[in-house]
Amino acid sequence: MTFVGKLSRERLRDLYVAADVAFVPSLFEPFGYAALEPMAMGVPVVVTAAGGMPEIVVDGVTGRVVPLEQLPGGRFQPNTDALAAALLAILT
Repeated sequence: MTFVGKLSRERLRDLYVAADVAFVPSLFEPFGYAALEPMAMGVPVVVTAAGGMPEIVVDGVTGRVVPLEQLPGGRFQPNTDALAAALLAILT
């Protein structure tokens, strides 16, 4: 994995166009901008059901929404098996 830092809008657009899927496994995502940008370029997304993501991503239409599992103490974690299955479903 490579963290590229700040990119120009043109370079970011080029990367979205080249992408097969956008993966946003957030535990906290109040607005869902990380999913909106790739969706605007026609890229399907796999997201967790954090914050506003389920209101933005239509499961099975514009991408896949994977539920979070609640742990003891009120913390949440993504279901890694469900995330992997959702990614495979889109990629195949």
